[in-house]
Amino acid sequence: MPSEAELKSAESVELELAEFVAPQPFQDAPRPDAAALRILAEVAQEMAQSPGLLPEAAVSDFPAPMMTVMFTPHKLAKAAARQAIEAALAKSALPWLRGLKVERVTAGLRPTFFPRWFLQGAIRGDWSAQGTVVETWETDCSRCVGSGRVGIGTQQQDCPSCWGSGKEKQSRKERHGEKGQGDVALLESLDNNGTGVPLTFAVQPAAIPLLLPDEERLRLRCLRPAGIYSSALDGLKNQLASSLEAQARASMAQYSRIEAFRFEPESVTSQSAVAAWLYPVYLASFAAPGGMGHVLCDAQSGAVHWAQADVASAGQKTDGAWWLSSKVLAIGGLVLAALVAGVAGWWHFSRS
Repeated sequence: MPSEAELKSAESVELELAEFVAPQPFQDAPRPDAAALRILAEVAQEMAQSPGLLPEAAVSDFPAPMMTVMFTPHKLAKAAARQAIEAALAKSALPWLRGLKVERVTAGLRPTFFPRWFLQGAIRGDWSAQGTVVETWETDCSRCVGSGRVGIGTQQQDCPSCWGSGKEKQSRKERHGEKGQGDVALLESLDNNGTGVPLTFAVQPAAIPLLLPDEERLRLRCLRPAGIYSSALDGLKNQLASSLEAQARASMAQYSRIEAFRFEPESVTSQSAVAAWLYPVYLASFAAPGGMGHVLCDAQSGAVHWAQADVASAGQKTDGAWWLSSKVLAIGGLVLAALVAGVAGWWHFSRS
């Protein structure tokens, strides 16, 4: 029967997991002021009046409707975004952009948001492994008896067995069976690189997320990351399993080698999306030689990114732009991988 100390230890683990899973992270994000809400209302109205070619989804239809939703307002006006695109078009060396007029490229320019999801999960599991300890020591060489030399008189030479050191290395291996139980909880930002969308943005330091009011969730839309949510949960499950294994291996750091490592069984005790960050961009789609072209302007920094659909060199980076296939654009949109460190760091330091 477990001792009182063991029962208290198990209770402590349960409480720690419950405390991690229950709270809604990011609830302490700053609330938007009147100016931010005005910009948000104008963007939502323009998005409703001018639908885009890439699929969008209502924020209220997110898979986890109770999760915290944050946003960053559009800092650049549409005119400034158009000027940034015009300057980037003039400097671009991409062959498929040659001869295109800025009026044609920006004819359908409209504001929208890229969603960034934050996932939370916990896992526990029993593990077992074989750890090997290798003990090494030195003894006097059996051939030269520790002198390092063999032969007589002028015929003396370095001992070929110990190369003149006079010492021999000895070793002994001992194997020990180890077992234990691990618990890991993670809060991760969805990394979309694994789904074939390598485009990233450099998020400006001022791009601190604000808490999206509940009433805005009912009418605001964003680019739809269709098919990404399920793969994101699978990715989080893999991260949880890897973290659990790393935790177990760290407890066996005294061994030179770890073999026959296994979990039996692993159990994901919780897994869900807990927050989303809607990042502001301007997006336009236009006809280009060889297929549709897409231009995206970061509404915080003014950085411009180009993408062309159905090109043979999909995935190649040229002139600071990413060439993406239309399939990738359709199923995933473009997710901001650089938001991982930005929002995680902001949230950590705001709570410390």
